[in-house]
Amino acid sequence: MIDIHYFGNIIYYYTLLKPKTIEFATLLPYQKGWFNNKCVIASSNGPLNLSIPLLGGRNQHIALKDVRIAYHQNWRRQHLRAIETCYRNAPFFEFYFFKFEQLFENEFEYLIDFNIASFKLVSSILKIDQPIVFNDACTDPKQVQMSKIYNKTSDVLDISFLKYEQVFENSIGFLINISIIDLIFCTGTRSNQLLNNTFTA
Repeated sequence: MIDIHYFGNIIYYYTLLKPKTIEFATLLPYQKGWFNNKCVIASSNGPLNLSIPLLGGRNQHIALKDVRIAYHQNWRRQHLRAIETCYRNAPFFEFYFFKFEQLFENEFEYLIDFNIASFKLVSSILKIDQPIVFNDACTDPKQVQMSKIYNKTSDVLDISFLKYEQVFENSIGFLINISIIDLIFCTGTRSNQLLNNTFTA
């Protein structure tokens, strides 16, 4: 069982590729510091955080399924422009960017609905075909693989040998365990194979 992330990182999607069924917990209390409304991509200046603003702010403790997105600022346009700026020179940008444009055209009321839509987008690219189950009973964060672990690298799982050519690697170095967005634009249809090959050792 796992919570639903906003374009989760490498370890997150590695985790999702393993079980026969993907079980998302929807009644967990939203907690500041989790990755339900933020992701990290690679920019020319290093890691860039993208955060979806929330109605009620980041300190609320309501269930994930009840968290609403704030639209007082045009964050969708900002995020889309950031993705375009960071990855327009990536090998597979032209193959996938229009899919992200289509996603960001939608104004979802609830964060969980936007995250489900973003997960479906990634799933179509990575060819994730496991059945999805939504668990509406679990309310204890200790019963799930918590979001905070996915911000770590070698402390959780050694993925230092997952190497692929990143857009700004020559200037800022290789960034480990950032958003799946990076892997998709840089490696395209090889993303699924790279994840599976990396973690079978």
